[in-house]
Amino acid sequence: MMRVLLINPPTGTLIRDDRCQVPVANLSSGLRMPLDLACLASVFQAHGWESRVGDYQAYSDGADKFWREFHNFAPDLLIVNCTTPTLRADLAFCAQVKKARPGVKIIVKGAHFAVEAKEVLADALFIDAAIKQEAEFAAADLAAGWANEKILGLVYRAGEEIKENPNRPFEKNLDLAPLPARDLLDNDLYVRPDTGDRMTSVLVGRGCANNCAFCLVKAVAGSVDCRRSVDSVVNEIRECLDKYKIKNFYLRADNFTAERAWVAAFCEAIIRRGLPVEWFANSRVDTLDSGLSKLMKRAGCVMLGLGIESGNQEILDQANKKITLDQSRAAVVACRSAGILTYLFFVLGLPGESRETLEQTRRFALELDGDFVEFHEAYPFPGTEIFVSAQAGGLVADELFGRTVFNAPALAVVSKTELDVFRRRVTRQFYLRPRQIFRAVKRVRSWAMLKNYLRKAWRVMK
Repeated sequence: MMRVLLINPPTGTLIRDDRCQVPVANLSSGLRMPLDLACLASVFQAHGWESRVGDYQAYSDGADKFWREFHNFAPDLLIVNCTTPTLRADLAFCAQVKKARPGVKIIVKGAHFAVEAKEVLADALFIDAAIKQEAEFAAADLAAGWANEKILGLVYRAGEEIKENPNRPFEKNLDLAPLPARDLLDNDLYVRPDTGDRMTSVLVGRGCANNCAFCLVKAVAGSVDCRRSVDSVVNEIRECLDKYKIKNFYLRADNFTAERAWVAAFCEAIIRRGLPVEWFANSRVDTLDSGLSKLMKRAGCVMLGLGIESGNQEILDQANKKITLDQSRAAVVACRSAGILTYLFFVLGLPGESRETLEQTRRFALELDGDFVEFHEAYPFPGTEIFVSAQAGGLVADELFGRTVFNAPALAVVSKTELDVFRRRVTRQFYLRPRQIFRAVKRVRSWAMLKNYLRKAWRVMK
């Protein structure tokens, strides 16, 4: 029997499955279960492979744990989930693996390879192949023993050559996607950040019709919003309740509320079946209103993440966000009136950013008065419009293993040091307001919740 080990390497703790590729240390949320890896493992199992999943970034002794399990399991194939921010470290780790066991085949996956797979393989001679997109469908072909040249979306080494197959079309029927092999995970690692209860991720859909300048979704998942059927998603949630005793869910979609009819049908199915669940999702502010918010609340929605990005309309327009400040205001009000917590995301250092626009964003964040906030610095990922702009402006430093080191924010006036200082200052100011502290205290239902709140607060504001 062939053996495959699918891993998040111990090279940095990030949200690796998502296009955002965000370090967990910067989040008031927490580590998410490795949904992509668990789905790939399910594919290999279905084809008779012995499969294991290792989320080694989740452990303080992750490197030691990996080497013990790697030598004991002796896989024929190692699939490594990489990110752009950790790419050099991820590939250095792969080099160590190849040196320790030259016969193991190493395949990398991740958003970076949707754009620069061939460039990476040209430098990283120890990598055998990279999957560009639609990894679970490419994995099905690999597991079935297809020849490399027949697998769409695969970039691979053939002797001295690097060959790149045609892209795989984005699959519109996501009911064909495999369910994750949760039995291969340590599900106790993935918890709801406030209560500490078990939490898992469920794929709802992927793809987005919008084209924000800083976002990778078009390169990674396409420009069409594709979804699983309501029954498929609800049945998976039911299985998690029955088999794994999990009641908390992150419903993963690039824009959960983009398809209003689907969301309404999903909520009605949850209510009709009486499933005792609580769930989180992400939304654009222009796809949300009071009626939909109230229905989602009845179906167990606890919190929505909203992409606010900036408090300056010109910055939003330059980033092709296609929302207005008033739409952001209305979305927050709609959530609050329904009793749904809001998690507001801002991106600092977008093209055109200045000290004046940063101040407008600070004031807007305080005005919106969401329940949680995250301020991220714009990162020009290969495959985004701001990467092209940064490259043209001489702000991208070329390094081995892909363009992974950026010596300035993407065309912003302010320096990275100023952005770092601003992000820490505005985060502290937001969370240390008496109103915010009072609201947080009101939400506490147990000593465990209080400890979790204090732990997250320390991590975010230090």
